[in-house]
Amino acid sequence: MEIDEIQLREVKESDLPIFYEQQLDPTANFMAAFTRKDPADRNSFDQRWSRILADQSIPIKTILYKSQVAGYVLSYEQFGDREVSYWLGKEF
Repeated sequence: MEIDEIQLREVKESDLPIFYEQQLDPTANFMAAFTRKDPADRNSFDQRWSRILADQSIPIKTILYKSQVAGYVLSYEQFGDREVSYWLGKEF
Protein backbone atom coordinates (compact mmCIF):
# COMPACT_ATOMS: atom_id res chain seq x y z
CA MET A 1 0.00 0.00 0.00
CA GLU A 2 1.33 3.39 -1.00
CA ILE A 3 0.69 6.41 1.22
CA ASP A 4 -0.64 8.38 -1.75
CA GLU A 5 -3.48 5.84 -2.01
CA ILE A 6 -4.88 7.24 1.25
CA GLN A 7 -6.46 10.70 1.42
CA LEU A 8 -8.52 12.73 3.85
CA ARG A 9 -11.19 15.14 2.66
CA GLU A 10 -14.23 16.98 3.96
CA VAL A 11 -17.27 14.80 4.63
CA LYS A 12 -19.87 14.96 1.86
CA GLU A 13 -23.56 14.20 2.19
CA SER A 14 -23.01 11.31 -0.23
CA ASP A 15 -20.60 9.70 2.30
CA LEU A 16 -23.30 9.22 4.92
CA PRO A 17 -25.08 6.24 3.32
CA ILE A 18 -21.69 4.51 3.10
CA PHE A 19 -20.94 5.27 6.76
CA TYR A 20 -24.38 3.93 7.66
CA GLU A 21 -23.80 0.65 5.81
CA GLN A 22 -20.33 0.27 7.34
CA GLN A 23 -21.62 0.66 10.89
CA LEU A 24 -24.21 -2.12 10.40
CA ASP A 25 -21.47 -4.76 10.56
CA PRO A 26 -22.06 -6.79 13.77
CA THR A 27 -18.37 -7.64 14.26
CA ALA A 28 -17.40 -3.98 14.01
CA ASN A 29 -20.13 -3.04 16.49
CA PHE A 30 -18.82 -5.65 18.92
CA MET A 31 -15.31 -4.17 18.68
CA ALA A 32 -16.34 -0.49 18.80
CA ALA A 33 -16.09 1.45 22.04
CA PHE A 34 -19.23 3.49 21.36
CA THR A 35 -22.22 2.28 19.38
CA ARG A 36 -25.92 3.00 19.27
CA LYS A 37 -28.43 0.64 20.83
CA ASP A 38 -29.89 -0.16 17.39
CA PRO A 39 -27.40 0.40 14.55
CA ALA A 40 -30.20 -0.23 12.01
CA ASP A 41 -32.15 2.82 13.25
CA ARG A 42 -31.52 5.14 10.30
CA ASN A 43 -33.30 8.08 11.95
CA SER A 44 -30.99 7.87 14.97
CA PHE A 45 -27.97 7.63 12.66
CA ASP A 46 -29.08 10.70 10.68
CA GLN A 47 -29.74 12.74 13.84
CA ARG A 48 -26.32 11.85 15.26
CA TRP A 49 -24.53 12.82 12.06
CA SER A 50 -26.46 16.08 11.81
CA ARG A 51 -25.19 16.98 15.28
CA ILE A 52 -21.62 15.94 14.50
CA LEU A 53 -21.46 17.86 11.22
CA ALA A 54 -22.99 20.99 12.80
CA ASP A 55 -20.52 21.04 15.70
CA GLN A 56 -17.58 23.23 14.65
CA SER A 57 -15.50 21.91 17.58
CA ILE A 58 -15.40 18.42 15.99
CA PRO A 59 -12.87 18.13 13.17
CA ILE A 60 -14.01 15.29 10.93
CA LYS A 61 -12.71 13.90 7.66
CA THR A 62 -13.69 11.18 5.25
CA ILE A 63 -10.93 8.62 4.72
CA LEU A 64 -10.45 7.65 1.07
CA TYR A 65 -8.48 4.62 -0.05
CA LYS A 66 -7.82 4.47 -3.79
CA SER A 67 -10.58 7.09 -4.18
CA GLN A 68 -13.15 4.92 -2.36
CA VAL A 69 -14.79 5.99 0.90
CA ALA A 70 -13.09 3.77 3.47
CA GLY A 71 -14.47 5.43 6.61
CA TYR A 72 -13.98 8.54 8.71
CA VAL A 73 -11.81 10.00 11.43
CA LEU A 74 -12.84 12.66 13.93
CA SER A 75 -11.69 14.29 17.14
CA TYR A 76 -13.74 15.49 20.08
CA GLU A 77 -13.29 16.64 23.65
CA GLN A 78 -14.32 14.38 26.52
CA PHE A 79 -13.68 15.17 30.18
CA GLY A 80 -11.21 17.87 29.19
CA ASP A 81 -9.12 15.56 27.00
CA ARG A 82 -8.95 15.43 23.21
CA GLU A 83 -10.03 12.03 21.87
CA VAL A 84 -9.77 10.53 18.39
CA SER A 85 -12.37 8.22 16.92
CA TYR A 86 -12.46 6.46 13.58
CA TRP A 87 -14.45 3.90 11.66
CA LEU A 88 -13.23 1.87 8.71
CA GLY A 89 -15.37 -0.37 6.56
CA LYS A 90 -14.59 -4.04 7.02
CA GLU A 91 -13.18 -4.33 3.49
CA PHE A 92 -10.54 -1.71 4.37
